[in-house]
Amino acid sequence: MRIVQIIASTQGLRAGGMEKHVVELAKHQAREHEVHLLAHPAFADALPDTIHFHPLPFQRSRNDPRLWLPMARALYASRADVFHAHGRKAGQLLARLRWFARGLRITTLHNQGKPPPTHMHGWIAVSRDIARQYPLQRPRVIYNGLNLTARDFSPFVPDGSGYPTVIAIGRLVESKGFDLLLRAWRDVPNGQLWIVGQGPQSTFLQSLAQQLGIAHRVHFLGYRTDVPDLLAQAQLCVVPSRREGFSYVVAEALVAGVPVLSTDVPVANEVLPPAFIVPKARPEQLAEKIRHILRQLPQARSELEPVFDFARATFTVQAMCTATLNYYQELRALLNSTLF
Repeated sequence: MRIVQIIASTQGLRAGGMEKHVVELAKHQAREHEVHLLAHPAFADALPDTIHFHPLPFQRSRNDPRLWLPMARALYASRADVFHAHGRKAGQLLARLRWFARGLRITTLHNQGKPPPTHMHGWIAVSRDIARQYPLQRPRVIYNGLNLTARDFSPFVPDGSGYPTVIAIGRLVESKGFDLLLRAWRDVPNGQLWIVGQGPQSTFLQSLAQQLGIAHRVHFLGYRTDVPDLLAQAQLCVVPSRREGFSYVVAEALVAGVPVLSTDVPVANEVLPPAFIVPKARPEQLAEKIRHILRQLPQARSELEPVFDFARATFTVQAMCTATLNYYQELRALLNSTLF
């Protein structure tokens, strides 16, 4: 099968979950299929030679003909069976240029919000919560997958300090809610908080930690490539997000066997027991839950064992790619039967 993957992000792999998803999907599909990736040049270094890369000026507006022309040429030249867009900008461009993409057209919805692109044969949602937002499109729910290795299952390793270590991971942006976590952390005594990630709120968050008098217990670790190793040293992972499409952090922590406390966002609210979910933007309730879980860690791990097993079976690149390919084949069969 000849497959074209399309992403309009301009920041490459460091930008977030959607970018990671597309690269992992393309790499896995390229093992058995001819895969083309239409993306910004920032993605070039992340791709193996098995993927046909078409760098395009996605920094331009979706209404800019200087983007339409090279994209139309790439779509038409590919002669692909499947054209798979990720995110609304990529989906809208694919819809606009659909006459140059005569195969199956699909868009994966990675976030909630605006209406999805039209003129598609199918839609995929990365969480049930997103799928519920678009009942007319009836998206197929396919969770994002991790590229698992043995190190992802490392056991907890105490740091020797005797104090609990709590970890939070993500881009330092408003939607991730790290400011809420810092306000909650003021009411959690004797623990060490690791914040892993970089982003435009970095200076603000460090200043906030100083203002709250907790800077000595909060460690900003920046962008890291050893997240599984860091998770192995943590006793609890906290996801304080205001908004999420699919939280890779939840998936990574659960696969590693680390208890997770999250706000009420996907995919946490679809897999975690209610006792491990707190309302959004309520730092006082977040602090109370953190204290409670840290006091009863063995019980928390025991309660989450079935969730750990589910995550290791479900949040894998293999499971994601198999489900995606099955959906392609299902839609192609419908297309060939003229039901579209």
